[in-house]
Order: sequence, then C-alpha cells, then structure tokens
Amino acid sequence: MSREKVILGIDLGTERIKVIKGVAGRKPRITGMAQGPLLGFKKGFLAEPDAVVRCLGQVLEQLDGKEEPDAVFLAIGSPRVCRYFPDKVPEGERDLVVLPSEPDFWDDREDVKRRWRVLSRVGLQTENLILAPRALTWALQPHLGEGVFLILDIGGQVTTFAAVQKGEPRDLGVIPVGSNHITADLTFALRVGREEAEDIKRYRVDISPDRTAEYDYIEIHRPDGSKERVTREFLGKVVTSRVEEIFQLVASRLEKAGVSRTEIKEVALTGGGAALAGLEEVTANFWQATAYRGEANVPDAPDFLRRDPSYTVALGMVGYALRNSPSLPEEESSGWWDGIRKRLKAVLGS
Repeated sequence: MSREKVILGIDLGTERIKVIKGVAGRKPRITGMAQGPLLGFKKGFLAEPDAVVRCLGQVLEQLDGKEEPDAVFLAIGSPRVCRYFPDKVPEGERDLVVLPSEPDFWDDREDVKRRWRVLSRVGLQTENLILAPRALTWALQPHLGEGVFLILDIGGQVTTFAAVQKGEPRDLGVIPVGSNHITADLTFALRVGREEAEDIKRYRVDISPDRTAEYDYIEIHRPDGSKERVTREFLGKVVTSRVEEIFQLVASRLEKAGVSRTEIKEVALTGGGAALAGLEEVTANFWQATAYRGEANVPDAPDFLRRDPSYTVALGMVGYALRNSPSLPEEESSGWWDGIRKRLKAVLGS
C-alpha cells in the first residue's frame, strides 16, 4: 500500500508567514496550519534573511506532527519577478504553475536565491516555486464564461493580482503598494501615531459611499496628548484615494497585457487589506463589476480556513498539490524532523 504524501505550503508574505500542511492520498486533507509575524521584507523583497529565518523557524515550531514532508511548495511574490512573468514564459505555457527552479529563469535571481537559503537554514528543500498570484487562482478556481475574473490580494506591502478567463490566466502580477500605505496616509493626514492610524483603519473607517456623511465624526488622539474630531467623510476620502491608486496601478498593468477594464465581470478580494469596511462597494464602482470577498474553493479544507483571507495563497498551493499528488516529485530528506529541530534551536537561540 502506497504511503500518504505530506505536503507543506509556505507563503512568505510581507508582514506574516503562513504555513499549511496537508496529506495527499486516498483521503486528501488539511492536517495543520500556523502563522506568525514576518520581519525582514521591504517593499515585497527579502532584505534581511536572518530575520526571516528566525520568524519562519518560530512558525514551523507551531505545527503538530513529525512527518517528513514529501513536497514543499514556496510562494514567490516578488514584484520584480512577477513583473516579467508574461515575457519569460512562452505564450502556450502561460498556465504554468510550478516554475523552473534554475536561477537563470528568474529576472530577480538574488531574491529567489535568498528564499532558497532561508528554507535550507530551517532544514527544508524545494524545487516547487509557485507564483503567488497563480496560487490565488488555484485557491479561488474562477470559471466564468467570456468575462475576465480578477483576484486582488491586498497585503501589507504589496498587492497581488490575477486576471483569469475560462480558468486560465490572462495576466498575473504584484505591485509594491498595499494596506501599509493606507496606514501611512492616515498617519500623515491626521498627524497621529502609526498604532492609532492602524486602529482607525481597521475599526473606525468605512469607505462605503453611503456611510461617510459629513456630520458623522470620530475622535482621534495625537502623540502630544491633544484630541480632535474629524469627519468620516474626510477619513473616507484619504483611504479611498489610496485604494483607487492601487486599482489604477493594477488596471494599467492589465492594459499592457491586453486586458481592458470593460472585460472584467467579477472581482474577488482577499488578503489582510480585504477586511477594510466598504471596500466591496468602492471596488464595484471602480471596476464596474460585481465585487466580493473571495472564499477559497478547496474542498479538503475546513470552512473557517477557506474563509480566512490570510491563508489564501498557502491554501491554493496545498490544494493544487492535493489534487495533483500522483505527479508530485518526492523530495529526499532523511531524518527530517530531528534535523529541523536542531536547526530551529540554533535559529531561535534556545
């Protein structure tokens, strides 16, 4: 009887690390998940490997079980790498999921090499490199008629997008603007600290056009101890301006790839930035399309996980692996758990 294959999907975001573990076999299933804060990324690029290694080690320690992984999938979300994807892959192979591991394939070779080194330092190896926007399409599995389905994953430092038609990508990419820029805008416009601005963005801003009345006020607290009342209309304008800039950057990229805004019929929102109140309405108005928060279409995952936008990329990779497990290469690694525990102790200094 064949042994079940253990799959790891690792999403090194710009703010948080997400890891999902699955088992492929007669009964494919998700068996573990973990996430934690991520330090060491700047504008979507891996800038400080030591910090990333420490953060990844802490997240891997949260996983239950000691099974040796047969396949590890790593999401690549570098803006520079994804920018050149349509030019590097032949036209007939634009649906490629697992990308070549040879450094010469990549325009940003050093960024990819650093990610490999990070994995190696915690005892993992992989040749399964998946573009983060492609993982989104496998998670949401859009299948429309003639229209284009747009996925927008608004992260902390970057926004990942995928335009899909009839289940196949028309364009994939990453732009170096995300929800952290909204926080920075509020910090500047309101003259408040970053924590206060983040709190306002998460809990007190609603950018729905019908919920930003002039007479509706909130009280803000500045670092010098002073207080001031500002209208929700003003807050809405600050946030909406940045959101529409993100959308315009995506639209410009799509136009260069031959995808017009009028072709887009549905927009699915995911990522941490998708939690912004009123975002669906602003998205629908900008794209003149149906907009909603996306839910991962991975039958083997529990409902709460499919609805969690922070896990969409990692879940897309593992979902792909579970559906295609017979063709997965088995990556050799003897004594994996003992080796990884030793490396983690060295990384975490314990």
